[in-house]
Formats: sequence, structure tokens, C-alpha cells
Amino acid sequence: MTTIRKTSRDLAVTIQALSGRDGEYLAYFRSEPLDATFSVYFHDNLMGALALFNFAEMLRKTYGVDAVRLELCDGAMVFRSPAVLDVLTASSSHRRAQPS
Repeated sequence: MTTIRKTSRDLAVTIQALSGRDGEYLAYFRSEPLDATFSVYFHDNLMGALALFNFAEMLRKTYGVDAVRLELCDGAMVFRSPAVLDVLTASSSHRRAQPS
């Protein structure tokens, strides 16, 4: 029996901490074809987790991909909100963003 595997497609969203602003972050996605950057500003709290989750879902649905991978710019970032940690864990974002 032959098994056909569907190729998984995903988008990478980069998350970076805002300098001098404790608990504030920017998540962004660069679309080369549109020559545009989409972003969401969020706090390390429940409402921030909702904003980040909805941003990832908007991109997933708009671009028709299987998943949105949330990548941390700085591996030393510490999130305190269990809700934000849940969103990051669900996206398998335990990897560091690759420098461009």
C-alpha cells in the first residue's frame, strides 16, 4: 500500500520584545509578494494572548496554510502569562527566529 503525504505549509511570524517596555511585544509577518509587513502589538497578558492568537489565525486563513509558526527573536524573552505561553506552545514556537 502506498501512502501519499500531504506537504505541510506554514508561515513564520517573528515575535520581538519592545525595547524599554516590559511585557510589550510585536509579532510580525513579512509578505514578499505584497511588499508589506503585517503586525500585531500585544501585552504579556490574557488580552495579548487573544490578540496574538487571532493574528495567527487571520494569517493562516488568509494565506491558506496549515500552520503559523511563532518564532522568538530573542531566546531570552520570558513570558509570564499562562495564556500567552499556551498560544506559543500550540504553535510549536520553541525555536529562535533565523536572522534575515
